[in-house]
Amino acid sequence: MGRPPALPVEEKVRVVLDIIGARITIAQAARDLQVSETSLCNWKRQFLDGGKAGLAEGAGGRAVPGA
Repeated sequence: MGRPPALPVEEKVRVVLDIIGARITIAQAARDLQVSETSLCNWKRQFLDGGKAGLAEGAGGRAVPGA
């Protein structure tokens, strides 16, 4: 089974906000997006540490325009 394509930063922000707002669990989001719970925990930590810019930087260190 191949790796799913990387999600855009805006999608990661939406998911993290849903997790923080208790609208979805990490386990459910992981199943829905076909990503690991570890990845979602990393996204949440990155967001809390640096907001949207933190998630953009977490994408392999690449700068994302408009982030």
